[in-house]
Amino acid sequence: MKRISLIVALATLIGTLSVSGTLSARERLGHVTEASGDTLQLCFDSQAAQPAAGEAVRIVHRMHSGSQKSGPMFRRRTVGVARIGDDRSGPCVAATLIKGKARRQDEVRK
Repeated sequence: MKRISLIVALATLIGTLSVSGTLSARERLGHVTEASGDTLQLCFDSQAAQPAAGEAVRIVHRMHSGSQKSGPMFRRRTVGVARIGDDRSGPCVAATLIKGKARRQDEVRK
């Protein structure tokens, strides 16, 4: 009986984690490809809806946390806000950093 309840609990936990990963993936728009002062270049994922010119987006830094034994765990922390510019070149767009800071490979989210 204990074994069955343990299996059910693990299956529920795995299902919850997979759903939470899917929900956070919907918010992700793309990533920062260039960061020079207040000028950014953002490239969007092909599946993501591109934000309109003048819209504000969050810049999110993904940090590793936890130990090697427990496996890779990541925390996401908002480090800045950027405003989308008019200059579009394919899937990439110029943006201006309104507040905070940004680095290459930071995520862009709604």
